[in-house]
Formats: sequence, structure tokens, C-alpha cells
Amino acid sequence: MRILWINPAGTEIFDADTRRILILARRADTELDVVSLPAGRPQHLDLRHAYEELVVADIVDLTYKASKTHDAVVIGCFYDVGLREAREVSGRAIVTAPCQSATAIASNLGNRFSAIGGWPAQMDSQDDRPAACISPRGARITPGLDAPVGHGRP
Repeated sequence: MRILWINPAGTEIFDADTRRILILARRADTELDVVSLPAGRPQHLDLRHAYEELVVADIVDLTYKASKTHDAVVIGCFYDVGLREAREVSGRAIVTAPCQSATAIASNLGNRFSAIGGWPAQMDSQDDRPAACISPRGARITPGLDAPVGHGRP
């Protein structure tokens, strides 16, 4: 099996650590590639709507190319940025991302669950995704300890 992990930011600063951690978790016969987006793209996605639009095309392009050589693609961002679009061009390759994967498991383990978001933009961006793709009960995004107070939705 060959897996491509996409860090959806325009910096390679996380690639080595991501690869090191994933190698510890993979099966011995699994090949693993870790890539980031080209320089000049946002280095974070904290401003979801603005920055997400700048990176989706790159994610789709990487996924399309990987669909010919990889069995799976992971978009390494809890926003699941570009997940639906990448799946449209993935062919037989599986495409997944952390939010949908984590909430699918959580919804099967309990009646309710929460995710802790660090910034208001993260909380706003996730409100519809878990509910839309996982559970009619939905999910709650809660501000983390370092998040500004008063910006999250109840």
C-alpha cells in the first residue's frame, strides 16, 4: 500500500515530524510520502474561508496525480479542506481527512461528542461538516483554553 499525506500549507516545516510520526504508526509494507503545498501558499489555514480557497486547487491537483500511483491520500488538516473536491478526482484511491475520520469514530463510540477548537474561525468552519457527513445529532465545537472568550458558538 502507498499513502500520500498532504500538509495543506505552503511550508515544509511540518513534513519531517509528520513523516517520523506516521512511520511509527504504519505497517512495515506501507510506503509513505509526505508533501506540502508550494511556497507562496498560506502557511496556516486559520482564516478558513479566505485561505481555504487558495489551497483547494493544489490539493485537488496533488490528489489527481497521486491517484495514479497511490492507494490513499490523507489531507492533513482537521478542517478537511478540499476533501469533497479531492474525492471527485481520486479515481480508485481513498481520500480521507482528520475531521470526518475522527467524528465517524466518535459518533459510533458515544451518543455525543465535542471537538476543541483553538480559534473562532476553526469553530465556525466546523459547525456544518461533522453534522452533514456523520450524524444527525451533529457535533459541538468548543473553544480551547487559549481561544478568545465570547467568539465561539454555544
